[in-house]
Amino acid sequence: MTKNKQLKKLAQKCGKFCCPDGRLDEKKVVSVIKNLKSLPRSQAIFAVSEFLKALKKQKAQTTLIVESSIPLPKTMLNRIVAKLKADYIISEVKNIVNPALLGGLKIKVGDSVTDYSLRDKISQLREAITA
Repeated sequence: MTKNKQLKKLAQKCGKFCCPDGRLDEKKVVSVIKNLKSLPRSQAIFAVSEFLKALKKQKAQTTLIVESSIPLPKTMLNRIVAKLKADYIISEVKNIVNPALLGGLKIKVGDSVTDYSLRDKISQLREAITA
């Protein structure tokens, strides 16, 4: 395996190491950066860049994005989080307003997207009728 592939794998493991429970552990990040800086300069730059990418990916895996046609009240967002906490580690919640949904919700956590929007239901109905 080439040196860059090894460094990339190491950086990804370090990214997971720094977010054990879905939250970033600042002390671990500082420790990893110090260790990566001890590499030769070109390798250190590559490793730190890959480490930052891994941290962003870890953060995306723990961010819940709820897309709705209107702003949702905190109580509703809390109920959604409570339901999803059994299957996902959620560290941040974002509510995005998208009037094009017409109604309902579109929920995204990491790579998983669940579409409960009226727009999606209409599209499914249109496909069923034309098929």
